[in-house]
Amino acid sequence: MECQICVENLGDRAYSLPCGHIYCRACISGFQQRNTRVEYFECPCCRSSVWFSKHLRAFDDY
Repeated sequence: MECQICVENLGDRAYSLPCGHIYCRACISGFQQRNTRVEYFECPCCRSSVWFSKHLRAFDDY
């Protein structure tokens, strides 16, 4: 599987958002840090709201 931001192999850690889009750890962490909102950010692909504390899920099996 590939990250939907950098199109690289997901490697050892993948993050899935509630909308179904999947990103590598480096890309989604960087995207969160650049976001100006404190409590949530928007999915880079579909712009659905993702709350930091309850929606971001890590998957180790990719």
